[in-house]
Amino acid sequence: MKRSKLGLLLTNIPLWNKMFLISCVIAISLDPLFFYIPIIDEDNKCLGKDKNLRIAALLSRSLTDIIFLLHFVYEVYEAIKTRNSTFTVVRRTTWHSKSKIQKLIEFAKGIPQKMSWLSLSIVIDFLALLPIPQLLILVVFYKMGGSGYLEHRKVLNLFLLGQYLPRIYRIHLWCKELTRTTTRIWTTTRIWAKGLLNLLLYILASHVLGAFWYFFSIQRETSCWRQACVNYSANPKECMSAFYCDGRNTSSTTITFLNERCPLNTPDGTDAPFDFGIFLDSLKNHNSEHIHFARKLFYSFWWGLRNLSNFGTNLTTSTYMWENLFAILISIIGLVLFLYLIGNVEASMRLEAKKSDDKTQKIRMKELDVRSWISRNELPYDLRKEIMNIIKLKLDENKDADLVNLFSILPWHTRKSLKRCLCMKTLKTVPMLKKLDEKVLKMMCDYLKPVVYNENSFVFRMGDPLDCMLFIVEGTMWTYYSPSTSDTNTTSEAAATSPSSILMTTKALKKGEFYGEELLKWASPTFTTLPISTRHVRSQKKVEAFALMADDLATVVSKCQLQWDLNNCDNPQEMKMMAVSSITKAIRRFRTSRHRSTTERLLDEVIGAKLPRGNLTQKLEQNKDVQVENILSVLPLVHSNFIRRYLRLATVKNVRILKAMDEKLLKAICEHLVPINYNENKDIFGEGDQLDRMLFIRQGIVRAYRTNGKGGKIGTSKLLEKGDLYGGELLNWASNQITSHTVLPISTRNVKSVSKVEAFTLTARDLELVITKFWWYFTKDKELNQFSEPQLKQLKKHAISSIERKVHRINQAKMNKQQHTPPLAGECSSGSIIWRQRVNVSKLRDQVSSPRSHLGAPC
Repeated sequence: MKRSKLGLLLTNIPLWNKMFLISCVIAISLDPLFFYIPIIDEDNKCLGKDKNLRIAALLSRSLTDIIFLLHFVYEVYEAIKTRNSTFTVVRRTTWHSKSKIQKLIEFAKGIPQKMSWLSLSIVIDFLALLPIPQLLILVVFYKMGGSGYLEHRKVLNLFLLGQYLPRIYRIHLWCKELTRTTTRIWTTTRIWAKGLLNLLLYILASHVLGAFWYFFSIQRETSCWRQACVNYSANPKECMSAFYCDGRNTSSTTITFLNERCPLNTPDGTDAPFDFGIFLDSLKNHNSEHIHFARKLFYSFWWGLRNLSNFGTNLTTSTYMWENLFAILISIIGLVLFLYLIGNVEASMRLEAKKSDDKTQKIRMKELDVRSWISRNELPYDLRKEIMNIIKLKLDENKDADLVNLFSILPWHTRKSLKRCLCMKTLKTVPMLKKLDEKVLKMMCDYLKPVVYNENSFVFRMGDPLDCMLFIVEGTMWTYYSPSTSDTNTTSEAAATSPSSILMTTKALKKGEFYGEELLKWASPTFTTLPISTRHVRSQKKVEAFALMADDLATVVSKCQLQWDLNNCDNPQEMKMMAVSSITKAIRRFRTSRHRSTTERLLDEVIGAKLPRGNLTQKLEQNKDVQVENILSVLPLVHSNFIRRYLRLATVKNVRILKAMDEKLLKAICEHLVPINYNENKDIFGEGDQLDRMLFIRQGIVRAYRTNGKGGKIGTSKLLEKGDLYGGELLNWASNQITSHTVLPISTRNVKSVSKVEAFTLTARDLELVITKFWWYFTKDKELNQFSEPQLKQLKKHAISSIERKVHRINQAKMNKQQHTPPLAGECSSGSIIWRQRVNVSKLRDQVSSPRSHLGAPC
């Protein structure tokens, strides 16, 4: 199973680095939990803690710190190990002979050498490992007081913001290293993976900014309390002593005083004593109080995501400097992420455009190569056009189609025509095949296999078994041997080790020539051991050829034994004996075949080698312009009707969705099939047209495709060949017509002939007649209670119609019988029989009218 590109990307990086990266991302996601630990108790006007959240944040941070600590220790160990391996011992100086200043200077100079293992990466990891959120929020934040309260808060905020820089920079270094070491894989990563990375960065930034907004809103409210106590309270120390919820209750006087000086809701038209700016929403909506954590988290996250998306343009800030700096930071981060996204999109678009240009150029080069190959081999115009159409289709479906071996992508009938066109002339130049019938030569062409030999590669060595015969189409081969060596094995070994050291007699084999005629002599008598190659055969350049394998040659000879023997026999007496033997074997085969089925014997008589040529010859002599391609037009009526029925039934049975149907139903369908021919590039169906007929393909290639977009560009396509069907939706439509009337389905594809196509068509009307006649086949597995009342009425009509047809056939048969046999005394006349049958029909109608009986076959 092939790995995905993303999985291949991860496997190129050590497992520990992947774990470290994941821990960085998790740490950045979990660190903002510390900002949600402080809460405001608005009833008592004090600052408290969320104890459950504090425990969860400490545990999660400890887990990530363990991974950070292990990574840091490992990195320091590797750095010291590398430093010790390359460190050169420096001669010690004599301290007693130098002054103290010189000693200090040399000691300072020696520090970089002693700590040469210290790198920027280690420093960044050390800073990221420091437990800054734990110390600042859980300890320092609740211990601040005195005159330097506001300055301490500013320093605290700077440290909290600075904590994220080492971890973000570590992720940046990792991504940079990832891009550098796996450039090819990274550039081929799907766009959705890069978009997912951008989305992750966006979510992380929104999460962190929302947490800071929550934390800063609490700071602003406590700052308002402190400012009110310092400026307006008679006893500032007593006023500020109750700021922390440590078990002491704030006096009602202080609560009333703080509500007046730090109101969250002010009447319209009046100025608030304290401007909370962008933090007012968090305080007014009670987000900073002790509420459910999920509500608090998602509200803050939504605030960060909303303002990050519009670059903070909707933020209405106060004149507080640090609040404005926070708003500026939001705007800058949003702009940077947007530019990063645009850069990735632009890079992806350039990459896709480059890939598209490369593919287009590759297609053009391949088409030029194919055209050059076709022109060199002087193929006929029709075959050339057919090959180019198929090549274009294959290139549209698969831009990496293997055009090195052209035969691997051509249909079987095109391969057959191409092999005959390329090799028939060469076969006719072989002395032993000159007098052979052209049918046998065509059969040999059908068994040829394309082979390709690279430059300077051995095809045969002297003494090797000659297991195939080669016909060169492109390139040059050299054949040589050593006349001074009689031992073929020794010659083979010598040629293999150093062919140039042997005195050689060479001969060049070029286009249109062959090698291995000895194989024909081997196939003539009794098929004993394979002949031995008497020469070394080696390709000079790249060689394209066709190989006739020994097994395939034996198959051809066994099928055409008489012609082969007569072609290679010069004695008239032997030729006579061969003819007698062949006739005797034919009679024996005929007697054996008499016990076979009638269908097989008729096929042998009409289509096989025993085709009655007298009638065919007579037809050709009577009409010189007869269409020989349609052989049914020149056969006797009995034979042609049988072959028509057989071909139609065989075509229908080859369709996958019809294989399981009853043979009577298939024969009824065959009665309505109409043969039709389509020329090359003929439109058959259009996308959106009514699907008024089914198409059974007998020969040729049909392309079914969808158009992509308004420009009419070709989207997904599919090639339909011999045995395929288009329009299978009509079966469901026709079966639904039994119980209800529906409109014809719509063709979902454009259908166009690629080459000349022979097919059978079945119209929707004819299919409906067949399905109506065999209505019971499509409803026999259902209960009547599964149908509605209108559907039951339709079934009733079909049942009555089937019964009437059956009764009519019975009456017709009896009347025909009575015309040949007069009625006996006392026997009823035909009129009474018909009258009784009509009465039976009425009874059957009443039976059919009674519902809730199992539906089966009529009669």
